[in-house]
Amino acid sequence: MYNFILQLIFIGSLSVIVYMMARALPRVAQSDPHRVTVYEYIDNWLSRLPLHHFDNRLAAGWEKWLRRTRVVIMKMDNYLLDKINSRKNSSASSSVSIKELLEKVNSDKS
Repeated sequence: MYNFILQLIFIGSLSVIVYMMARALPRVAQSDPHRVTVYEYIDNWLSRLPLHHFDNRLAAGWEKWLRRTRVVIMKMDNYLLDKINSRKNSSASSSVSIKELLEKVNSDKS
């Protein structure tokens, strides 16, 4: 139980330290306006990239892939339906109806 209480105190104090550092960070960054931070450099670099072109190409490729997948699924569906229908037709033609069986039995008796 004491270990648990010590862990709670340790985690609580660590969270207070992180909170205080987060509050002080903007003041440190504003003290030197001529210095470019890593975050500003990365932000400037990313703003120069033509990300909308990549996004358009990615959307077009995704749409093309989805359309091709749809066609493949439709072909598989048609193939399976043809197989099911052919089995139905072959089993229906080879099976004998109940009326035919009764007529056959009655004719054999007479």
